[in-house]
Amino acid sequence: MNTSHDRLVVVGAGLAGLRAAETARLAGFTGSITLVGAEELPPYDRPPLSESVLAVGVKTTVQTFRTVEQLSRKLGVEFLGGRQATALQFARRTLELDERESLC
Repeated sequence: MNTSHDRLVVVGAGLAGLRAAETARLAGFTGSITLVGAEELPPYDRPPLSESVLAVGVKTTVQTFRTVEQLSRKLGVEFLGGRQATALQFARRTLELDERESLC
């Protein structure tokens, strides 16, 4: 288990999660950053829901704030989309994900 403090794991890959990762880099954090999100898509604009979105046959477009490539190349952030955090083992500094994977 890695016991150093050179890793940041952000749970929630919405705009707030993206901003947390960006802010960490701007503040000089040089360790690894992992962004975990339940949705497959990287952080995207979530406009207010309207009845037009619910209409049958209406296509909607998704405007991402950053692509997976941009997260990796420009921010050095690993994106784990389609994954859910299921437990935090605070004393062990471990985050458990679905499929029995753990991040230290």
